[in-house]
Amino acid sequence: NTAYANEYDYYIYFQHIASGTVATFKAFITDFDDQYTSDWNDVKVYGRMDPISTFQGTSRVINFSFDVIAEDVEEALINFENSRRLIQCLYPVYEEIGAGNFSATSIQAPPLMKIRFANLIQGGLGSTIDGGLVGKLDGVSYKPEFEAGVFEKTGDGQILPKLNRFSCNFTVFHTDKLGFS
Repeated sequence: NTAYANEYDYYIYFQHIASGTVATFKAFITDFDDQYTSDWNDVKVYGRMDPISTFQGTSRVINFSFDVIAEDVEEALINFENSRRLIQCLYPVYEEIGAGNFSATSIQAPPLMKIRFANLIQGGLGSTIDGGLVGKLDGVSYKPEFEAGVFEKTGDGQILPKLNRFSCNFTVFHTDKLGFS
């Protein structure tokens, strides 16, 4: 429901940092897994039972899935455009080598992302995408659910799924101070 999503800001925000492109979806989260891993370098030494362990760092990967549901053809079109924008955000920005020509061998900026969803995916304080976590999308699975039906956009032959399912793997780059002072 749009009113509920608006009242509580239950949207998932994706922003391609280099281009500023934003894709926004009403948040019907179906799966969420926030993994933290501490990395250590263990060195075994002669005569010692336990290894000498040196802390290397902590990494964070968020795997989440969500459904995007359309109530009518207008919302289905908005969802379709946001889906296209999200997939486009998986690609880098290429260097322009001439008027409207780009070099696929010269990357100007990688596809770094900023993502925010309520208090589960957020960085610094804020109620906009600026409060999002910075990182990389290791992958996005986009699956239109045709059994739920489609809307047909009259005049141009487009079909717009009523339900789209997404799964994302997001590796967080720590840009905020964490741990203990």
